Amino acid sequence: MGVIIPIIIIIINIYIKKFLMNDFGQGEMKLNDEEDKAK
Repeated sequence: MGVIIPIIIIIINIYIKKFLMNDFGQGEMKLNDEEDKAK
């Protein structure tokens, strides 16, 4: 049981990082689109 919990925490951290990276990536794309429209 002691070994399973850290593995679950690591998996959750990986998923959180993936979701955060996706959110930041989409946010950057939106900023670029707005800059193109301004031009």
